[in-house]
Amino acid sequence: MLKFRDLHIRRKSWVLGGIVLGLTACSKDLVEVQYPQMISPVEAYTELTKLAVGIDPKLDPALRDEVMKSLKACPLFTEVAAMDKPVRVGGTNPKDYFDALIKRSQQAQLSQGIMSIQIEDNSESSQLEKSQAFVLADQAAQDWYPSFGVPAVGTLGFPKRPEVAPKMSLRKRDTYVRAEKLQFIVRFVMYNRVAGKIVHDRIVTNSSTLLNYSRKPTLKKPKFTELVQRSVMDEIMFHACPAKEQVTRRLYYVKNPNAEGEQINEGVDLADDDRWSLAATKWSNVLLKDKRNNVAHHNLGVHYERSGDIFQAMEHFRYARYGRVGKKLDNVIEEIRNQYQPRLDGAAIYPQVTFVTGGNWAFVRSDDMEMADGQTYSLYRFEPVVNPENSRTMGLSIREVGLFKVSAPSAQYYPGRIKEFLIDYPVKPGDFVIVE
Repeated sequence: MLKFRDLHIRRKSWVLGGIVLGLTACSKDLVEVQYPQMISPVEAYTELTKLAVGIDPKLDPALRDEVMKSLKACPLFTEVAAMDKPVRVGGTNPKDYFDALIKRSQQAQLSQGIMSIQIEDNSESSQLEKSQAFVLADQAAQDWYPSFGVPAVGTLGFPKRPEVAPKMSLRKRDTYVRAEKLQFIVRFVMYNRVAGKIVHDRIVTNSSTLLNYSRKPTLKKPKFTELVQRSVMDEIMFHACPAKEQVTRRLYYVKNPNAEGEQINEGVDLADDDRWSLAATKWSNVLLKDKRNNVAHHNLGVHYERSGDIFQAMEHFRYARYGRVGKKLDNVIEEIRNQYQPRLDGAAIYPQVTFVTGGNWAFVRSDDMEMADGQTYSLYRFEPVVNPENSRTMGLSIREVGLFKVSAPSAQYYPGRIKEFLIDYPVKPGDFVIVE
């Protein structure tokens, strides 16, 4: 059951494009709605409790085991079993394939749902690109001199301890950047045998590039391949086991409405009466005339999130946040992203450069991974590869940008010298240290 509560909250009004937006002067300022947040409509999973899974044998065995373990832990399924024969869906009508599979497979007949995960493409390519790097080179022994030492914080002049250090100078050296490109495409299909319907039929793609230039880079090709494959499996699990946690969202009215504002308010009243399709039509009509209307975007975002289309909801919530009006609306983007969107890069687990000072000192923050004093590590920059058609991240460019040597780590930071960096990609805050 959906629960609605009318709140009597007065808020400061604001202005955008000559239209005064805010809360109505009537008794209802906004409507609060509660619903289970999930990425698929509830009816699609009805009676789908016993699941038979067919995973492409070409997928890494360890990763295949992790997928099965995650499915077995999913609260939507009471029993999950691997198919004894490969399940490979072909063509554009997977329902015909599953109907034929059920006739010849007793295992499929005993399951309420059948899932197929099959690799469509797993191609690799390599190339070399000539580049140059700056090297922080040690001079002759007689050039050693007392220095101010290791900075305790990200400001020169506050040493943690003095040091006798070699005098440094920068020199250039020619180098080659080795680019390893990996295209990994998987088709994911789920069939509800009881309802006779396809729940999911998705192509999940990751096209990523690893660029190394040093002689002993930390991130090697096998680990990179694992990261790419894992990111695709994360997105599949994102759809295969949708969460159903209760969330609370607000639908906003327009104060002193014009014609478009009247439609927004009518839409909120329709949603309050549980007539969401008509409400969404009202808000969509507003956007046909005013594509920047923050309130219409926000309310439509709530509709799409409630109906299970998280990606469409995120697009509307993003548009709703633009401008001064958007800053007054609830920001739910981070909450949804943290809960549902798959981490395509795995970067959150790595130590990160927090600031860089003069004298080629960098400071790295690491809460989970230990870094050894005197050890040299590769610094990497993660940049998303964005699909221009739908603005979705479809991969990463992971570029080695420098070498970092830890010196006198503290409880909070790992300070160290940047021993070398690419001329076109100087180290900056936000770069990552790969620790393996």
